[in-house]
Amino acid sequence: MGGVLVALLGAGLGIVSTPTGGTEEGTVAAATSTTSSSTTAATTETTPATTDRPTTTTSTTTTTTTTTLPPLVLRGDGLGLVEFGATVEETLEAVGSILGRADADSGWVSATGTFGTCPGSLVRVVRWASLRLFFSDGPTEFGEEMRHFFFYSQSPVETEAVIDLKTEKGIGIGSTVAELRTAYGPDASITSDARFGVTFAIDTGSPGLLSGTLTESIDTGQVTSLAGGFGCGA
Repeated sequence: MGGVLVALLGAGLGIVSTPTGGTEEGTVAAATSTTSSSTTAATTETTPATTDRPTTTTSTTTTTTTTTLPPLVLRGDGLGLVEFGATVEETLEAVGSILGRADADSGWVSATGTFGTCPGSLVRVVRWASLRLFFSDGPTEFGEEMRHFFFYSQSPVETEAVIDLKTEKGIGIGSTVAELRTAYGPDASITSDARFGVTFAIDTGSPGLLSGTLTESIDTGQVTSLAGGFGCGA
């Protein structure tokens, strides 16, 4: 748990035509001959044809497509969307697609100094509110000499703005010890010492380590920080 756990770390339009009713006309024509005693009458009856207009209904269907970006998940081997060992560019692009522009960037600085004793000769830390990502020029458990992502911490120590990030089993800052034990059972181990206080580590079966700090070890104790990977020493 030697990692530094501080961080400034989401019409249908129907047109219906009613048929026109038929119109009936009667025309009677009579002709009388003056040269004979007989009268010829001719009667003509005409009924105009009725034309029904077809009924036309027009409808419009609108289809909406929703794209959901993969969430960031606190894991022992990375953040779900991006794993430890990824390049700096890949990592910043992936996390930035979810959280937007970073709040702070240390740039490449000595691996021994502000952030403790980190692997390699140079370290870079990029922060989004309570989440901090650590990059090293190597070597680490996740990469050699190439500059890469090797550790993260999620903690409200330096900020009041806490990003709502959780593990795959729903554990995040504010979760209780009882919830932690229910979620991970015997895979979660809790220890206490004078230097780091009450801490926990979770065996997720994957490379790296998922760990954090607690207010106390009893069931009502709460998670105060989480970290993934192996961080920098004091």
